[in-house]
Amino acid sequence: MKIQVPATTANLGPGFDALGLALGLFNVLDLEEAPDFNLDTDHLVLKAYKKAFEACGKAPLKAHFSYKGDIPMSRGLGSSAACIVAGLYGAKELGGLNLSKEDLLYLGTEIEGHPDNVAPAIFGGLVASLMEEDQVLTKRVQVSDKIHFTLCIPEERLETEKARALLPKEVPLKDAIFNLSRIPFVLEGLEKGDLNILKTACQDRLHEPYRKGHIPYFKDLEDLVGKEGKVLISGAGSTSLVLSTQSLKEKLTQALSGEPLEICELKPCHEGVKRV
Repeated sequence: MKIQVPATTANLGPGFDALGLALGLFNVLDLEEAPDFNLDTDHLVLKAYKKAFEACGKAPLKAHFSYKGDIPMSRGLGSSAACIVAGLYGAKELGGLNLSKEDLLYLGTEIEGHPDNVAPAIFGGLVASLMEEDQVLTKRVQVSDKIHFTLCIPEERLETEKARALLPKEVPLKDAIFNLSRIPFVLEGLEKGDLNILKTACQDRLHEPYRKGHIPYFKDLEDLVGKEGKVLISGAGSTSLVLSTQSLKEKLTQALSGEPLEICELKPCHEGVKRV
């Protein structure tokens, strides 16, 4: 059987570790029962697969896995969350496990440590999420088709651990308030497709100021995009995400031609993980 899981972009400016959006870029897990496992024990897909069986009190069915696709690793597009969700959902389907998507979200968050990528990978669309003791709460928001999402994916990776290490352990209260006050308007701007709202709402003081100097082409993109859109760091980077109400792919591709990066325009993925 084949399991398809989408890429995700997290934070969306001020929604640090709380907002995530599924995008139309996919990895596929092909799995079938077999005499033994063919993945290393530390592979995230296999870890998640086994965790789903353990949660149901069952021994995991041995299987062969083929996992591949278009989501680049360590670029802020939810590659680890995609592995986790593919493994969990693969176990549910192959093992006939009685697990809801909410159950998968809880298990996936336990592995990942935060739900911002896992939630949209499971449910699709734009998802706000939070962890509360033994549960993960989510709120889904419809995204307007007026917004164009352009990714600028450099060859250079930025490991999540390194990106986290760039952040301060404490932040000023005024910076926390700055971010909190903007999150409802990020949701409204994406729902309405209002770029003017998004330009103001998608500002951040908790992570982007500390990371953007390590994001290739970020300043170049800000200069190129100007008033036509808003440039964000996708997740922890190294990918940049451009929000606009008109296609900027051709303009950015021409301006940055010859540079070692990929520029692609994607639509939101309104479905999460599924069997194909």
